[in-house]
Amino acid sequence: MIPNNITKEYILKAIAEVDKVGVPAKRQSRKYYLRYEGKSYPPKYIISLANSFANAEELDPEVFSGGRESNDFLRSLGFHIEGGQPRGKPTAQTKRVTGLSRPPRPVTSRHYESCPRCKEAVRAMLQAIYGEVEVNYRFDVGTTPQAFGHNPYARHLTEIHRGLEEYRGHKRLVKATTLPHCDFYVPNPGFVVEFDESQHFTTARRVSLERYPDDLQLGFDRIKWIALCDRIHARDNDPPYRDEQRAWYDTLRDFLPAVQGLQPTVRLFAQDSRWCSLDHHNPNDVETFKELLQIGDVRVDRTKTDTEPVATAINISGEWDGKPDRAGRLRSRKRPKESDTRKTGSAPALNITKLGIVSRDYRYRYANGFRDFSHTLPSVLKLLDYEGCDAVLFSLFSIIPRESYDLGAALRQSQSIKAVFLEEFQDGTSRAGGRYVVHHRTSKGWEEYSFAQVFGSLSGMPQWEMDDFVSYEMPKRILGNCCVLLCGESNGVKYSQKQKGVEDTFGLRAAIPPKTTIVLNPIHDRMTRFELKLKRRFLSEAGRRVISVWNKGRKDKNGKVKDGRNPAWTIFYDGKAADDEVVMIHNQLDVEIGVLDVKQE
Repeated sequence: MIPNNITKEYILKAIAEVDKVGVPAKRQSRKYYLRYEGKSYPPKYIISLANSFANAEELDPEVFSGGRESNDFLRSLGFHIEGGQPRGKPTAQTKRVTGLSRPPRPVTSRHYESCPRCKEAVRAMLQAIYGEVEVNYRFDVGTTPQAFGHNPYARHLTEIHRGLEEYRGHKRLVKATTLPHCDFYVPNPGFVVEFDESQHFTTARRVSLERYPDDLQLGFDRIKWIALCDRIHARDNDPPYRDEQRAWYDTLRDFLPAVQGLQPTVRLFAQDSRWCSLDHHNPNDVETFKELLQIGDVRVDRTKTDTEPVATAINISGEWDGKPDRAGRLRSRKRPKESDTRKTGSAPALNITKLGIVSRDYRYRYANGFRDFSHTLPSVLKLLDYEGCDAVLFSLFSIIPRESYDLGAALRQSQSIKAVFLEEFQDGTSRAGGRYVVHHRTSKGWEEYSFAQVFGSLSGMPQWEMDDFVSYEMPKRILGNCCVLLCGESNGVKYSQKQKGVEDTFGLRAAIPPKTTIVLNPIHDRMTRFELKLKRRFLSEAGRRVISVWNKGRKDKNGKVKDGRNPAWTIFYDGKAADDEVVMIHNQLDVEIGVLDVKQE
């Protein structure tokens, strides 16, 4: 049954998502197509994906039907359904490599990530660079943890296998006695290349990747792969243990170098490029492909010569962020040192265009024993960096400051992110907010700009204190195209019972310059008084966005938690509610993550 709260807006969001990341191979339609703006889309998958925007999870295809049920539902929303083969312009199934020295070739036909010509193009590229390439190569190694018992990672493999068994209770994951074939094997210098399509990015795969030892050398970005598992969240339940089995075989291929004495296993994500458009006869395309191989913890000398190739492991100067057009630039980019993250008193002039919004249930104690974002923050930043966000706003009660926690290490991994907003606090039987810190990137490295909440309510506050806040504190909160009002400071605009509306009694709204089009309003707890939304709406008038985000888990006077069904944020734009502008990012990090495009047209 299709939920009746899936509206046309959510269908359009699903279409936009498909245009961005494509359709999983197993969710293509063979008979009917939703036609929209000259493109064709699989109706049932679009409905499943739309449910993730309406109800925070993809709709299981087993609970509703394709064909008549899906088609009638979409027609009722005003969409056009056609039968037969898809026609018209293609949906964006993959991200095109933009690092070529010539313009990209025009797309003239519909493209799928399972395109057989893509894998053939990868083979041709490998052959052009290295010479001999084995396709579907099979190593004579076993598939149980015991088969890898004589290598330094035997204990880790046992833990990974146990974790996969415990994930959903499937105890017999391994059916083959020898490891199934690898996509490509390059004998000289000796490494495996795997071409990963969407079905590889599952929760089970995340379970395995999270248990990899830190010193295991990989030819791909493990953090990016974890983020893709959270984002794609593929499922294949035929047989019921298929996800765990595939994750285990992928794990063995990643650990294979430790047994066979190979270079690190390289993985390519099918959607990172339209691989079949790369020409192995074109030197520019060959160079681009070489750059795409230079990812992960180490890299090898990828140049074929007339003499015996020499394998050379070197450190990359920065982690690849998953964007092909940046792969070549990272080698010459200097990563800031520890000393580059320093305190400063100068306010940053930010220009936020894409904002990540992050909330959590603040009752939850994470694996590191703390009830703050510290455990998940590196993965959250990595995920939002991959989404192209240039700023991240956390709900308050963000980080418990302590010597053992180095926030700078997570910041220095970012490429797109230029600012992170969070609050330091003390945890105990009750929480106490502290310094609010804007971490921002400059030419000298990451710096801090900090201030603190001045008030939460106007009750008992004399006029002169409010005047001082507007005259002296507000200028410190103007940070380029955004400003910050902490929690109840939004009460600086006043609700009038007599006028039944909000008024700028103290000149707070007037103190925000016209160029400052974003008001960031992080909050400690969910606040339910009706006038608070009216105040945020009022602040958003004249073309501004007011973005509020809070923690879940607050108990009322009766000890009940009333978080509501919606995400822990509200968005107002130009005097109207705009929560539906936020794209939910599904994840397994026990946090709520949204992405909001705030670029001014």
